Amino acid sequence: MPPLWRLACAALAEEATWRALLQREAEARWPGGFGGAVLTRGNILVSLLFAAAHAVTQPVLMAALTFFPSLVLGALWTRHGSLWLCAGLHFWYNLVFFAEVVSS
Repeated sequence: MPPLWRLACAALAEEATWRALLQREAEARWPGGFGGAVLTRGNILVSLLFAAAHAVTQPVLMAALTFFPSLVLGALWTRHGSLWLCAGLHFWYNLVFFAEVVSS
């Protein structure tokens, strides 16, 4: 398992990039969405891009599966606009994921 500081830094950096920069811009350019506007067009687009970016370093199926947690993180961003909330949940998700992979 990667060191905790690396998981925390990666979660913060990814959320700053994918939510605070890209999703904010995507939602401004393409407003609207589904599910009471929690699943915005920007969230869906950024989540697709997030999954595609993970395909560079992970098997395609694993990368594709990042789409779903990304939608959840994007919905949190849309609803609360909190980088710390998104980064904290992302860190927790990575921690659980890597702990499961290591124990398998």
